[in-house]
Amino acid sequence: MIPLRKAMPRAGVALPLAPAWEGERVQVRPTRLVLPLRLTRLEQSEAVVRVGDKVHAGQILSRPLGIGARGLRSPLGGRVEALSVRPVSLPSIFAQAAGPLPLPCVELGGLDFSAPREGAWRHLEGPALRERLSGMGLEGEEGLPLDLELDLLPPGSRLVIMALSQAPALDAALLEVESARLEAAVAALCRLRDLRDAMVLHAPSRRESASRLVARLSSLLPAKAHSVAGGHPWSQGRLALCAAGLPFPSPRRTLASQGVLVCGLGRLLAIEGQLSQACPGPFPIEVQSWRGTRHLPEAAGSSVLAEVWPGTPLRDLLTALGRDPHHARELVLDGHPLTASPLLDPDQPLLPGHLALGFLPDPALPSWAEGPCISCGQCLDICPLRLTPVRLARLVEEGRVGDARRLGLESCVDCGLCSWICPSRLELGHSLRKGRHLLREARHGA
Repeated sequence: MIPLRKAMPRAGVALPLAPAWEGERVQVRPTRLVLPLRLTRLEQSEAVVRVGDKVHAGQILSRPLGIGARGLRSPLGGRVEALSVRPVSLPSIFAQAAGPLPLPCVELGGLDFSAPREGAWRHLEGPALRERLSGMGLEGEEGLPLDLELDLLPPGSRLVIMALSQAPALDAALLEVESARLEAAVAALCRLRDLRDAMVLHAPSRRESASRLVARLSSLLPAKAHSVAGGHPWSQGRLALCAAGLPFPSPRRTLASQGVLVCGLGRLLAIEGQLSQACPGPFPIEVQSWRGTRHLPEAAGSSVLAEVWPGTPLRDLLTALGRDPHHARELVLDGHPLTASPLLDPDQPLLPGHLALGFLPDPALPSWAEGPCISCGQCLDICPLRLTPVRLARLVEEGRVGDARRLGLESCVDCGLCSWICPSRLELGHSLRKGRHLLREARHGA
């Protein structure tokens, strides 16, 4: 295994930086909400409301069926306009591998933004506090609900706060202006589980703001900041831990079961919002503009921070930004151009976990064409786990997922470096995520 700190320089990888944030924030008031009742094919749930019902903020909309499912609370008051099944692109890495999933949804109209929202939570203890954090919308990068991760954590676990997402302007803004809310979320986690310490992983340019957050957290538990150089690869939890000098966690087990709770800044903000409002609240999305193509992107201007409610249709965000709701001349991407999936449906609901949206001009589309593998070996050279990405991808696409599993498919940590470095622009990472998704479904009997 090559040292992760040397992986990117050896491969000559250079990640184009996102546009800088210059303070512009937009609040989006949706005309309706589209709320999926589950987040993967493995979950099962059913609606407990009917068309025409009036609901209030915080009301339960679905009943979970099974261990992995969680109930959905309404972010706002309104009226149930439809119970539908529609394709939804989810932010989970497992869901992205499968593309849009047909999911049951509750569609709310006549939204009430003025309803009073419960604000006190510090008097809650034990089961009551845990119940407040048991709904959908607080999932981590592995797609696990927060309360399930807390159950898996052994005593004396470590909290890792990630300020290394693919939305750098969002991370910067949250560190600067939302530190009190981040501290409140960590305080709640400390009350629910015996945490040994906290580590804030940040980009070198965020050293001062990360140090200020560490100073606030030091009254709750021992905390320290660690600067991690690089870009996209370090935003993956396991690679970030290794880059910070910690032992590499097993990719075959969840991070929580290995004593590590990973929370991005957006997730901590969602935790505080759920605590203070007793239901999902608005969450921030970084909106970036790019020039060039998907594989040769170049930042174009500054980025905007948009506050959206869970379930807001993409068209409402585009309208608030003054863009074409049908994005006929632009391609909307869920994240950084090098790694993101396109969002083609203007009615696509935006959900916590959609940290960044990128806009590319439509002529970028032809550059997505893949070329033949030239057997250069760069994907083998850059893989931090010494897998053979091109071989695994071929097996997955040929339907031989069992053979790919025997060659180490389940050890892949979704860093995306193989797709990043490939001179033929092969979407190797997408194929590997697809294969792991199929293995996960087979394991659960889906």
